[in-house]
Amino acid sequence: MTVHECACTMGSMAYRSATWVSLGLLLCASCSTTITDAEGLRAALGDAASGDVIVVAAGSYEGPFDVRPGVTVEGQGVGLTTVVAPADLTAITLQPGASEPTGLRNLTVIAAGRWAVSARGPGEVSLEDVDLSVPARGAGFGAEGVTALTLRRVRATGPVQSTDMPGATPSTSETGTHGVDVFDVGSALFDEVSIRGFAVVGSLLVRSTVVWQGGSIRETAGAGLFALGGTTSLMGTEIQGVFAPSPGQPTFGVIGLGSAELNTIDATVADSEGRGLFLGTASGTHSGLTLMGNQRAGLWMQNVSDFSAVDTTAMGNGVAGVVVRMSSNVSFDGLTVGDTQTRRTTNLAGSDIMVGDGLQIIDSLTDLVLQNASVMNNGRVGLLLDAMESDLSSTTLEDIVIEGTGSQLGAVMQGASVPGWDDGITRMGETAINDEALTADLDLVGVVAPADLPLSGAATAGIEEVVAPAD
Repeated sequence: MTVHECACTMGSMAYRSATWVSLGLLLCASCSTTITDAEGLRAALGDAASGDVIVVAAGSYEGPFDVRPGVTVEGQGVGLTTVVAPADLTAITLQPGASEPTGLRNLTVIAAGRWAVSARGPGEVSLEDVDLSVPARGAGFGAEGVTALTLRRVRATGPVQSTDMPGATPSTSETGTHGVDVFDVGSALFDEVSIRGFAVVGSLLVRSTVVWQGGSIRETAGAGLFALGGTTSLMGTEIQGVFAPSPGQPTFGVIGLGSAELNTIDATVADSEGRGLFLGTASGTHSGLTLMGNQRAGLWMQNVSDFSAVDTTAMGNGVAGVVVRMSSNVSFDGLTVGDTQTRRTTNLAGSDIMVGDGLQIIDSLTDLVLQNASVMNNGRVGLLLDAMESDLSSTTLEDIVIEGTGSQLGAVMQGASVPGWDDGITRMGETAINDEALTADLDLVGVVAPADLPLSGAATAGIEEVVAPAD
């Protein structure tokens, strides 16, 4: 059996490098001393080679630190080993590894105006059991151009609460703005990544392929998650409690935009002060998606050309459970929509209207499938179809049950007269009588404009632009 082990350096510079055994077992050999001060850590990083693990004692270490390709820095645990950024500098910069990932394990990193941790360029990067803290200013973790990225049990915490926002468009020189951002990353795995308390977006995913397992984004402002291009898959992830940066400003739990493919399995988007899940020029498949308590609609899609959802629940949202506008090839199989609250919103002309609809589907009947749906107790109407055409040859409406009481409407089509369009719909309660008595068209919601989105232009260009000082 052949064993290769790196030698320890003297003084405060100590390594724990991989010890390889010919049987394929990876062991670790500990040196007699560990890093105990920032000077020793900086020296050890300067001497380290790919595959080395630098062990750091409990304590506080002021950066900045650069970690060479393939080197891992390992602390004694979150809250025990802490790296602190100097003012307006990134605390730790990771140079992605070619043959071994460059990594951080078991420590806390505190930002002070820029990133807590950043990585840029091709190669592999890994963070495990790392807390990214932004107590006043800056951002959590940013990666750009990385080939493969793994984040396991990473937590990013910002300073923002709904009662202390500094303004509608804050920068990192004012507060904590972004939790975890990736740009042009080839493959990323987020395993139990949790984000809370940022002023602009919890996580910005730009032109990247990301699988996000478990974890959450909570109590952040503007947008919880923003996927711009690329492919994002959320599995059991919760996005909850996103609030408006300033009163009346548009707010989103999740955004999929720019031809993004956004897929979900058992994901939850809840309690946003604005829209829950917004899709614009995006596509994706969804299974077990839950949308609850979002004040300006549970699911809102426009200009979408490929959307499929199975077993979706949209309950207790405001304005609408589901809005589909100017879209095609949209399919819902197994949909529960109910308890939608009537709220003030605007139409295309910008005029105020009152809407509380289970589903509002506008100019989106081409290849529309809505089947096995239960629609109940929605403030204004259960299902509103605005056809804008009389051809329903590619539209499927089957096994839909709509219930309502009082003045609640059931299923209404306007914009066209198509005999038998509602043959697959069963109206219960007062809805059949109310629908028969309806004589006027119902108000339609407007659109989400580019100006309504929390990020655009330079802010989606790369990690340096995210932390650029405000003009």
